[in-house]
Parts: sequence; structure tokens; C-alpha cells
Amino acid sequence: MKGKYKVAGYLRLSQEDGDKDVSDSIVSQKNIIEKKLQELGEEFFLVDYYIDDGYSGLNTDRPDFQRMIKDVENGVINCIITKDLSRLSRNSFEANYYIELYFLERDIRYISVLDNVDTGTKNSNNDMIQFKTLINDWYSKDISRKIRSSVWARKEKGMYLTATPPYGYKKSLEDKHKLEIVEKQAKIVRRIFEEYSMGKKISEIVKGLNEDKIQSPNNSQNNGEVRYKWRDETIRRMLSNKVYLGHMEYGKRINLSYKSKKVKYIHPEDWKIVYNTHEPIITEELFLKVQRVRKINKTTKRKKHEWDLNGLVKCKECGAKMTLKVEYKRNHPDELKSKKVCCLNGLKRYKGKNCIKGSRGLDEDILNKIVHKNLKEVMQELVDKEKVKKLIIKGNNENVINNSNNNKELLDKELAKVEDEMKTLYLDYKQELLDEDDYKKYYKEKSNEKNRIK
Repeated sequence: MKGKYKVAGYLRLSQEDGDKDVSDSIVSQKNIIEKKLQELGEEFFLVDYYIDDGYSGLNTDRPDFQRMIKDVENGVINCIITKDLSRLSRNSFEANYYIELYFLERDIRYISVLDNVDTGTKNSNNDMIQFKTLINDWYSKDISRKIRSSVWARKEKGMYLTATPPYGYKKSLEDKHKLEIVEKQAKIVRRIFEEYSMGKKISEIVKGLNEDKIQSPNNSQNNGEVRYKWRDETIRRMLSNKVYLGHMEYGKRINLSYKSKKVKYIHPEDWKIVYNTHEPIITEELFLKVQRVRKINKTTKRKKHEWDLNGLVKCKECGAKMTLKVEYKRNHPDELKSKKVCCLNGLKRYKGKNCIKGSRGLDEDILNKIVHKNLKEVMQELVDKEKVKKLIIKGNNENVINNSNNNKELLDKELAKVEDEMKTLYLDYKQELLDEDDYKKYYKEKSNEKNRIK
């Protein structure tokens, strides 16, 4: 007969543990859990091992951890054993949430072997959970700080740390943090800068490169297949990259927190730069000329052109929506050349769709006059005052019903929000972020708000 407790053995190893000895290895963790199961006796039956090898403990976005939680929800397991608390999580908030709230509410017994924590028994070590999880959190913060300091110091020296070198360069065999020119690609880089400085559009440059069968960047990431698919964004990034001047820029983004994967992008004016770290591909004169052209084009594109009939007029040939296409004079990018209304399928040819009209379009003013004239004629034929009056009354009645339904949905959402806030207050109180008096005060306010909504 199987035991009373259906056990999940959870094991985790990440890069932050990589500099430690074999004691934290997956094999070692498994041996410790197996030995603990033998000590616990026949009441404990191992269902499965859940192993996350190479995943950080700072968040629970781990495949086997999520599989384990799913099994908890489905009633497959009712006991979880780890080697220590840090294997479950190094984030103190998440560790305390799962141990003191999530597992407790679902009657899940949690055992941390080396910390002598067992939520199924009463012992003094259980009271130390919050302190121990905080120590694990501090450890991760310290490791993260040391890694960032090390990376930043190397960047300040002009060392290239990115895995893939920029197009036109390769990593030196003598020093992988140094860049060397690949002359075949460097010629393409010079071509791109020169063509753009002479007034060519980015789309025209892309078209030329693809027609000439020039290999596009990142061919190594295409399973060895040669690619000739250049993109506008690729050219746009190259034209602003000072790496082609022989300089190294860094500090373009920073992590918001060692607990979060989200990054904050820094304004280009605040980027750091190390000069003359490698051989340049283009001259500073050409680079500055390109930046002047980019600035003019950017200013021109910022001008908004709105069309009153946008989304209302459809193509006679294919039925797609018509859109406004604005063109400027090539040698005078601030002067308007034409404003035409074209078929969206004919312009973009996206998702395999096409239109026989292609990019040919009608002058905006001419089309507006045609539409307004036809609309006026149709309105004169259709207008029936009595019919319009009935439609208005009907619309008002429908609005009253819709508003009533919308109000109920808003109240339900507001109630759910207040309940979530009450739960958060409790968690903050448990984390000692709120003292007891403040907790009672805020909880009473939220209770009153909840009653008011009901």
C-alpha cells in the first residue's frame, strides 16, 4: 500500500551556484532527499523528482517548478522535499509566500532537510524560515552585485563582451575581447554608409543588397543556411553604431533589479564610450554626414499626415483597406512630392496577399471629392426623418442597457481589486513591512471599501 504522503523531490542548480563544490550538484541533492525518505519511513511515497538544472532561484519561472505546482493543484502530490530552502527559492518574498501561504492553504507538507524545517511538525526551526530565506536573498544580491561590477570594469577597459561580433568584424584569435575587421563584410558596411549619405532610402539599400545576393548578418543562427534577407531595422542600427568608428559604447541598458529580468533602456546621451578600442571601418567625416541625413529624415517622418477617410475606403480590386501614402522629394526631404491613396495589399504584400493595382494610387484630393459627392447623393436618397428618429430612440435604449451591464462589470472588477489589496496587506504584515497598528488601520479601510462596493 502506498504511503500517506505523495512526495515531490525538488532539485535546482543554477549558474550562481556554479563556483561552489560538488555538494550542491543534482546528484548530491538527490542522495540527500533519498536518505531523508528512508528516515521518514513507509508513510512517504516518492512520486517524482522535479529537476531545474541551470535556472536561477530568484524567480519561479522554471519549467519543472511550474510542473510541480501544477501537480499540487491536481492533487498528484501533497509533500515537497528539498535539500535546503535556497533550492526552493532565493527570493525571500516568494519563498515565504509558498511556504507560509500557498502550501499551507493547500495542506502541502514542506520539508527542507539541511535547514531542519518541516511544516508537518512543530519545531523551533520553522520559526527561522523568514530569517533563513532573507539570508539566501542577500547572498543572491551580493553575487549579482559582484558580477555586475566585474562586467562593468571590463567594459570600461574597452573589452568586447557580447557573444556575436557586429557585422564587419570578428573576434581576435589572440584575444576574444578584441575586434578585427573582416574586409569582405567591411566593404558592404562602407557601401551602406556611402549610399545612405548620397540620399538613398533605407528600403532602397535593402533592396539592392538582397538583389546582389549579399549575405545578411546572423547566418550562423540559421542552421548553416545562407541568408540574403536584409531588413530595414538592421541597416538602421548599423548607421547609428559607433563601433564602425573604432569606439566601444556600453551602458545602453541596466537591469532594474537582481530579482527581475526587465531592463531599463538608457537615453543615448547617457551612454558610456571608450574611444579607439579597435580599427575603424568608416571615417568620422562619413559617419557625421550620415547622422545629419538621418536627423533630416527623422524630422520629416515625424510630420503626421492624417486622412479623414482612413479605414473607410476599400480597394475595388481586392477589397483591402485603402491607406494614405506620402512621398517627399529625394534631394529636398522636407518638401512634399505627393499624397496618394493606395491599396494596403498592393503596398505591403503582407501575409502572401497581393493586388493587381500594386502601389499605384489616386490623388488624395481627387478621391476625397469623389467620395463626398457620392455620399451626398446617397444621403439625399436615403434620408427619412421618421426612420432616423426611430433609430435614435432605439440606440438610446440600447445604450441604457449596455451602461447597466458595464456598471456591474466595473463593480466586480473593483471588488476583486480590493480583495487582492487586502491579501497584499496581509503578506506585507507577515513580511514585517507593516507593523500591527498600520496593518489593522489599512485593513479596516479596505474592509469598509469592500462593504461599500457590495
